[in-house]
Amino acid sequence: MSALSEIELQRILADPSLAPFIQEVQEGKVIFYEGDESQDIYILLEGSLEVKKSGKIISMITKPGEIFGEMASLLDKKRSATIKAHTHSKILKIPHEEFQVMSQNLPWLHQSICQSLAHKMKRTTELNLSLSELCNLIPDSVIVANFEKKIIQTNQSALELVEGIYEQLMGTEVQDIFEDPSKCLQYMHMAEHEGTVRDQLLTITKNNITKYLSTTITCLKDPTGKISTYIFFLKDVTKHVRLEKRLKTISRFVFILILVCLPFITYTLYKQKELNLKPPDKILNSSNVIEKLKHDSKSLSGAISSAIIGNDIKILQKQVTDTFSQSGIYNRIIVIDKNKNVLFDYYKDQLSKKKIQKYPIGQLSEAGASFKVLRVYESDKDNSTNRIVLHIAYRIEKDKNVIGWIIFEPKELDIADGISEFN
Repeated sequence: MSALSEIELQRILADPSLAPFIQEVQEGKVIFYEGDESQDIYILLEGSLEVKKSGKIISMITKPGEIFGEMASLLDKKRSATIKAHTHSKILKIPHEEFQVMSQNLPWLHQSICQSLAHKMKRTTELNLSLSELCNLIPDSVIVANFEKKIIQTNQSALELVEGIYEQLMGTEVQDIFEDPSKCLQYMHMAEHEGTVRDQLLTITKNNITKYLSTTITCLKDPTGKISTYIFFLKDVTKHVRLEKRLKTISRFVFILILVCLPFITYTLYKQKELNLKPPDKILNSSNVIEKLKHDSKSLSGAISSAIIGNDIKILQKQVTDTFSQSGIYNRIIVIDKNKNVLFDYYKDQLSKKKIQKYPIGQLSEAGASFKVLRVYESDKDNSTNRIVLHIAYRIEKDKNVIGWIIFEPKELDIADGISEFN
């Protein structure tokens, strides 16, 4: 607020034409209220006054000669604040209708009041210029709106982003530049309560082209808590949003494709499981193989029983290799003792298969049927091939006591690739 000089104050007090306009104001009395449409101009002569907005004191008028109320009078606006006497005070009240008359009778006072208004307007202009310079220093697109939500400042980046013209944007309600004004107002309302709302998605459409903007809104308030400014920080995320939409479309397509193919996949897995679980009697579908197994197991058991008891490996090797060569239907023949220890392991490709030291016969028993069909998982030496094979295990007995087992792996009983080694 501008103030008159001491000399000018003395001229006011000494001028009899101004005496009718000098008033005494008691402490606590309100001179005018915020929002009033009165347009009188005031000058403090003595005492002190409170300046209040929204019921809170934001400043004080304490210097004699300070002019207040001239903005509403000369710009034809409502009162922007409430003025109340803080102490017993004396003021000069110049009615609006007397101000023009005063320009003729008291030109020096009229000029001082006009200079006060010019000074305030200059400060406001300088503030706007500073705000403009600040906006242009920020790399993001920035739009500033006042408490009425009207745009008062923007930077070049924002003008390019919204494809607007500066003169046309100034004074426009900020929500109207977006495709969905109600959503913008919703985010502004959130900012009023939270201070800042970050990274909300708003869109603008120009020439049938939609841009997606990540929008951060900050709401600034004066010391009384009244909204003064909204600052919008805008970032173009159109490419990111469109890529995200494409990925969602692809994901939906893949999901639908899986749903369509699921019955086929389920059926295939079911048939594969059915094949793997096929009963031995269906797999052993060759009567010649079965008869050969019975014959070889019986003859070989008789030939090697003494060698097993005596641990004569040479006889075992000769008898097993002879049987292997003569039959031509086996991939492998294994002889184990009753403690599962492998006595001899012979197979057609000695370089590929893994030798085993102890055979997994936990599922074999010394009672019941004389043979057992086993499902065995095996792999090659380099672990490059894993498969499931069927072994036919026959008990070897001596004087009705089990002394070992002969295990055959017939060629015809190779079934499916497995998934692990011997266990």
